[in-house]
Amino acid sequence: MSPRKVLVIVVRADPIICGHSTEGRNLAEAALRDGYEPFIVTWCEDLLAGSGLPLKPANKIEPYSPGITVLRPDAVGNYKILDGRYNLGMTSAIVEIARQDPSMELTIMCLYLQPHATIVLDAVDAIRGAWGDSFNVTTIAEAVGSDITNVLANAMRDRNFGAAITVLTQFLAFDVPVCVSQFTLDECLRWAKQIDDVLGTNFAARVEQKCGLSYPAIDVKEYTELTQEVTEDVLARRNLQAKGYVLYLSRVIEAKGILELVQGYRASRLPAAGIKLLIVGRGEALESVQAFTAGDPSISHITDMADAEKAAIFDGAASYVLPSKFHPTFVETFGIVITEAMLTRCGPVITCPTGGIPEAAGKNCVYAEVDQSEDTGAYQYILQDSLRDCLNHVVLEMTDAEKQQISARARTYSMQFDRESVWAKLRAEAEAARALKDAANYIMPAQHAHIAGVYPKL
Repeated sequence: MSPRKVLVIVVRADPIICGHSTEGRNLAEAALRDGYEPFIVTWCEDLLAGSGLPLKPANKIEPYSPGITVLRPDAVGNYKILDGRYNLGMTSAIVEIARQDPSMELTIMCLYLQPHATIVLDAVDAIRGAWGDSFNVTTIAEAVGSDITNVLANAMRDRNFGAAITVLTQFLAFDVPVCVSQFTLDECLRWAKQIDDVLGTNFAARVEQKCGLSYPAIDVKEYTELTQEVTEDVLARRNLQAKGYVLYLSRVIEAKGILELVQGYRASRLPAAGIKLLIVGRGEALESVQAFTAGDPSISHITDMADAEKAAIFDGAASYVLPSKFHPTFVETFGIVITEAMLTRCGPVITCPTGGIPEAAGKNCVYAEVDQSEDTGAYQYILQDSLRDCLNHVVLEMTDAEKQQISARARTYSMQFDRESVWAKLRAEAEAARALKDAANYIMPAQHAHIAGVYPKL
């Protein structure tokens, strides 16, 4: 009889407004269809509410499929243990899952390294301590970007080598360490080389040997199978006219170029042509952006979008715009919303060739041309004039045939990120890592060097 196959995903899950929260859901759904029992272990809602992260309205979240269990464990201990009590609560939830059946085949995956890597590795240590090395557990860590561009980068800029060493050591301790984009992997390698240069370590060689690539998992069918009737119903309820608006749908933060977009839109010919700007989302800059756009009848906001409305709002847009830029606090390491927009009947996407965005969009969008100057490592972009020209070109100057051609290419390109395909590749890498760990006195094959859970024996 085959053992139970259980997948535990540790992630900042819904209600967080974040592409990787949705990715966690998509991986769980794909694993469920693949015969796994998925669990999502995440933070209790009271803690999330006080985190400052943008949250979805509780009544707007689509339920998970039956068979997916979402655990939001309480803290263990009282205030004297500080925030470590929440980590312990999540670690203990994973160990409790393992305790149900020590004969199971357990795969544990974390999205975001800090503090999720600590939670997972502590759980594995506890499982090994209780049931020994015979317990069949394999680990996957996905560096979603901010782990590298924020945590690791800031640690290095502050010369906090202890933090940098910890991040890389934990990442490499996983059986299958992957990055969400080639850009993220390249950044990880860049910082690893800098650490090696200063400390004489060998992190760069280990990153090159062991770390792989796994693009975000998207529910392609949610967008490609959307009917015209559903789109029309959602737009009518939101008082939106099909192709009568350009869309910004993402976290509302300065690093995503939202203010430059507002300025570029106002300077364009779109307001005079009756094409509105719709801003959908929440975030740290929401209040300032709302104040900046107050009283402008051509700009509107939606802050309570339901999951079920998302595809239709993309579908009805004349263009989707995500002008993300390099910023000390944030870099777009992929751009999941870009691929989601491209899967619908949305008009051509306008974005910037920053971070991992070219991997999300390929050559199937219109890139804003940006002036880039470097000042102590922080990049400044002057976007509004370029966005003005891009908006005029995409919405008012391109022919219908040109729009349809670029949108069709974009849809075809984005199909590669389907959650079933992404999960199948991760599962195959986990199985390869598991087989290598099970083999006695093996020599690591070169083709598996980036996914193996241990280093080759010499």
